[in-house]
Amino acid sequence: MNWRRGILFASIHVLIAGGVLVWNESRFWQFIRTDRNRPVLLPNSDAGLGADFNPCEGGQYCWGPIPPDHKVLGFADFPVELISGGHEPCNLPTPLDQMVQMKFGKTHKSEVLILAILGVEIAALWFLLGAFPLSHPRRWWLEPGALITTCTPPIAALAFVPETIFPRNAIFLLAFIAWAYLFGVLVWHSFKWLRKLAARRAAHPAQ
Repeated sequence: MNWRRGILFASIHVLIAGGVLVWNESRFWQFIRTDRNRPVLLPNSDAGLGADFNPCEGGQYCWGPIPPDHKVLGFADFPVELISGGHEPCNLPTPLDQMVQMKFGKTHKSEVLILAILGVEIAALWFLLGAFPLSHPRRWWLEPGALITTCTPPIAALAFVPETIFPRNAIFLLAFIAWAYLFGVLVWHSFKWLRKLAARRAAHPAQ
């Protein structure tokens, strides 16, 4: 177990994913209730100019291009994105959103808790992948976890590039290749371990 490598990988991924998630959250923060029983007062409402459009109220959702956080999590933290559904403020609730909002409603508290849960899941995933390398190739960057971690910063930068320049499908294709490689290595080593176990049992049958 290489716990220092695990902490390094976890720190890199939490820092990058957390930064992108918080950036995306900040765009909608003013539209989210501070308390489930207290409606949001937007600037025009305070001035008596009529109610502004609130994308977080009344079942209204913000549709548009896939935000950068989904692209980053889809590439670097695919298992977390797959299990939790990720998180997009003021959009269709994911399974994680539904679980948290059932107790706290759609409030600042629930949003912070959702981001904290995603951060813990990402940290746990990458601590394990970092502390227990799936292979030990001659070139360190060919190890699946190291390869994905090395590619994450440039992918995070490309996630903010307009899709007319760098389409989202390119990121998802790279994610598929990277994680297929990781799972392929995992299955291969699991198969080798099972073969060794079977050979050991054959050599030393139970009396």
